[in-house]
Amino acid sequence: MNTRVLGIGLTVVAVAGLSACTKPSPDVTLVSGSTSAVSPALCWEPDSTVRTEVLSCISDALTGPAAELPEMPVIPGNVIGVNVDPEIAEAGWTVTVDQEPLMREPITETYFRFTYPDLQTVPAEGLRLSVVARGDSPERNRGLWSFRLVPSASE
Repeated sequence: MNTRVLGIGLTVVAVAGLSACTKPSPDVTLVSGSTSAVSPALCWEPDSTVRTEVLSCISDALTGPAAELPEMPVIPGNVIGVNVDPEIAEAGWTVTVDQEPLMREPITETYFRFTYPDLQTVPAEGLRLSVVARGDSPERNRGLWSFRLVPSASE
């Protein structure tokens, strides 16, 4: 009888433990030449119905300091690739540099690339590149990842 109670107790604990597990938020990776940088989500909502807290987080993070963000050295004229998890791509996502969108429509693929303008120098303080995951509507984004584009030492 005691083994049966112990077995039931272990089963309950195992089920409770599994239900407490949460899937980690997806990362975004930037690649340029032989250099890459990975950013964890600054804000993320796994459901397409976005909570108000996530909207506030995104708004605050977009205007916050960029000094703590992962850095990507950039050489004008070089290609920068952005790789996202399929979970981000399914609802669409956009890329902005200093809050200026690089495309008109959301991307639904997992990879996007663009060429940093050849004649535009990268400021010493850097530029913020952000990836924004769409939610259930264009006004309700569900995730944000940011990087700081900085001048390359080999420039």
